[in-house]
Amino acid sequence: EKNATSDRVKTYLKSRGIDEKIIEKCIEKHLIYEEKYYHNVVFVGYDELGNAKYAGCRATNESKFKADATGSDKSYSFRLESNTKTDTIYIFEGAIDALSYATLLKLYGIDYKAKTLISLAGVYQPASDISKSKIPLAIQRYLDKHPETKNIFLCLDNDEAGRKASKALLTVLSD
Repeated sequence: EKNATSDRVKTYLKSRGIDEKIIEKCIEKHLIYEEKYYHNVVFVGYDELGNAKYAGCRATNESKFKADATGSDKSYSFRLESNTKTDTIYIFEGAIDALSYATLLKLYGIDYKAKTLISLAGVYQPASDISKSKIPLAIQRYLDKHPETKNIFLCLDNDEAGRKASKALLTVLSD
């Protein structure tokens, strides 16, 4: 359930280095909100008709709590869609990663609204045989709806999981 204000969410995301105007724009577009009882930040993903299909929660306090809402469909994970037609997407492990990148773009004078930034809603786990890995649901759904996509930038963490995921995605998305 949505809280009456988003004050804790704003404070938390600003403490993570996210630009205040980007936060406000996401709240205005109902992409993020503050949950009523625990004051978690909720990242929302929508289908093509504007129906909420995904909600990922993250604590706004010192807790490490992260969870997807019951019934969430990760194929509609949080994303910032370009306001212009584009053949390029940027893929991130989480919503905060995507918001951080949007903030960096804005800091460098680049219009983040002209980019499509997609969160995988968590670390992608490839198959042990990388060649048998599947394309993450969020990417597959987007590519099915946007066949014009030609360029995919993997913006994953530089840790073992991120490097393994990058290698698998390079294999399964090579076309």
